[in-house]
Amino acid sequence: MVVVEINGYTIEPGANLARADLSGVLLGGVDLTGADLQGANLRGAHLQGANLKRTNLKRTNLNWTNLEGANLTEATLTWADLTGLGSSGVGLEGTNLIGADLTGADLTWADLRGATFEWANLERADLDRAVANRNTRWPEGFDPDAAGVYEIGPRVNLERAWWPEGFDLEAAGLYEIGPGADLHLANLRGAFLALANLYRADLKRANLHKANLTGANLSGANLSGASLEGAYLQKADLAGADLDEADLAGADLSGADLTGAKLTGADLAGAKLTGADLGGADLTGVRANQNTTWQEGFDPVAAGVIFYKPFRQPRRQPRGWNNPTLPDTSPW
Repeated sequence: MVVVEINGYTIEPGANLARADLSGVLLGGVDLTGADLQGANLRGAHLQGANLKRTNLKRTNLNWTNLEGANLTEATLTWADLTGLGSSGVGLEGTNLIGADLTGADLTWADLRGATFEWANLERADLDRAVANRNTRWPEGFDPDAAGVYEIGPRVNLERAWWPEGFDLEAAGLYEIGPGADLHLANLRGAFLALANLYRADLKRANLHKANLTGANLSGANLSGASLEGAYLQKADLAGADLDEADLAGADLSGADLTGAKLTGADLAGAKLTGADLGGADLTGVRANQNTTWQEGFDPVAAGVIFYKPFRQPRRQPRGWNNPTLPDTSPW
């Protein structure tokens, strides 16, 4: 364990730093797990990536402090001054922020699951793409949806949600949108989840219309009845996935791994499966059309695929045309 001495204070897990003056200090990446910082002055301090899990920060001055990427899980921040806080991506899961002043704070990408904001001041705070759940408690009258917060869990609405390519949802602690996640009936329309790990996730009847799942791990996932129309699934891992009755019309599955996947009754009209691995996949009753493209050498008919032709309006006959098989009764 590395012990740091700053301004005569010992910076270590469990340290007693109550009412300490640490304004403007550089403490990026330090471990202060369980430390007592009640009433301390951390104004303008740099605590990027610091571990502040279960710390006591009651009535602490964190005005204009940089907490970007820091972990404040289960910390106590009641009545703390967090005005102008720079904390993009901060972990605040289960944190107590009752009465805290977060005026103008940057909480973009923050993990706010189970956090308590009752009586907190969130005026001009930026919560765009922050993640909360149904255990998060907000100030009376505050609208998290209007603030751009994503509430995760069953029936979650993540329309047009965006995470950086390759963002590790599991490592970030976002288990509700990671492996084994319960996202049935979720709205992920247009969401950007390229390379996301959604192994064995429950996405039954979820709306993934035009979602970007390029290279995502969806192996063993339940996507039965899901809407994946126009979705981007290039090189996605769908091995063993349940896609029964899924709508994949116009979806791009180029190079995807569909080995052992269940696609019974799915709609693949206009879908691209060039280079996709369909070894052992069940395509019984799959619907496709002449615009569906397959991997070279694959026989869709032998696999049980049903082709249908698009509906066409009957061609209108010219005025005065007579059906030669019927008596001419035309008044013209």
